Amino acid sequence: MLSNNVQATTRVSDLDTQRHVTSRTYESFCLEGRHALLTEHGFGIPKLLEDGITIRPTHCYVRFMQQQMAGATLNVKTHAYPKKDGSIAWEQRVEQMDGKVVCELELRTEISKNGKGISILPVTKKSFKPQYRELDPFTGTCTRIPNEYNSLYCERDIFGSYGPAQLWKVFEEGRWMFSAVAGLTLERFVEMDTTCFYMGGVFNFYEPIPAGKKLRVETWIESIEKIRFYFRQDVYSEDRLLMSLRDEQLIVSVKQARPRKAPPEFLAIIEKYVEKNG
Repeated sequence: MLSNNVQATTRVSDLDTQRHVTSRTYESFCLEGRHALLTEHGFGIPKLLEDGITIRPTHCYVRFMQQQMAGATLNVKTHAYPKKDGSIAWEQRVEQMDGKVVCELELRTEISKNGKGISILPVTKKSFKPQYRELDPFTGTCTRIPNEYNSLYCERDIFGSYGPAQLWKVFEEGRWMFSAVAGLTLERFVEMDTTCFYMGGVFNFYEPIPAGKKLRVETWIESIEKIRFYFRQDVYSEDRLLMSLRDEQLIVSVKQARPRKAPPEFLAIIEKYVEKNG
């Protein structure tokens, strides 16, 4: 196992509509930690570019614990478990200065050169049991809401592709579009004394996102379990499935600021978008 620690500070520009640091910010902080570790082992960005080495994410798990505001200094702790085939399992934690965990992130990446896997870090026999996994395909037992998303050329990274934070953005936009089409407006949420907090999720990245292309984001709900429900999303380029997500949403009472069961009005709105089991 290889390890590294870096610090990062949240900014006003990191805040979302709920006035909390957006989820993508934590992945950006973890990206800094991963590249800091690579740099320590002789593979900084100039070396990666010079050698034509690319890094592609394939799986990810993330969970959020402590909400943050602007101006918070956080520790990013990174552990890497490299394999001979060039894949690396990354285990990362973002912590407050008092040690409280803000975010846990696990990511699997594939390192390649000229289309072949290449090992650039010392291989370790030690491993951990990741929480990311292969997601089940859509069962076809409910209605999905399709929306379009245009991948932007200007959001590509140093490798000319899209990093995890940019991929997360596609899913996040898909959830907002789902809510808009389903009628889950801010005013409707206020009427129901309900809001939802994004608690984390599991991502599968099958193929790279093409730049400057129109994508189709299909969104539905896998299940509802008392105070939680689980969004599912598939992203396509034409008919090719590029990536999938299963995320956990916590249902919260706005007035009481604590978790609550989904109200009947909410269930009535989303009923036809919930997968039927069995």
